[in-house]
Amino acid sequence: MANDVMIDMETLDTSPNCVILTIGAVRFDPKGSGVVERLELRPTIEEQTEIYNRSINEDTLRWWSEQSPEALEEAMGEEDKTLYTLGMRRVIDMLREENHKPLSENDYRDFKRPFEVERKTDE
Repeated sequence: MANDVMIDMETLDTSPNCVILTIGAVRFDPKGSGVVERLELRPTIEEQTEIYNRSINEDTLRWWSEQSPEALEEAMGEEDKTLYTLGMRRVIDMLREENHKPLSENDYRDFKRPFEVERKTDE
């Protein structure tokens, strides 16, 4: 049976090409064993803005400034940062393992690769 994948991202804008602060992803069996794999990633902001020209919105920054110190540290702290490209490759690999199509076309486009997988059906 195929597993499902759920992804949650915290960002610095609401546009499709926004800077991603955190990515949480879980691969799970909704009808059985629960969580099979978990990713928690914190992509570097500099790589996203300098190389991929991803956006930051002033209103979103203002919203973040009103959050708790713990939330700010989790989203914007320097601990456990990973390169954006490596983080996205890990997410894409997780999706590919289950033969899922990536959810964020703009992120996939950053790697200059077309969509190449389709969701498999249960047999």
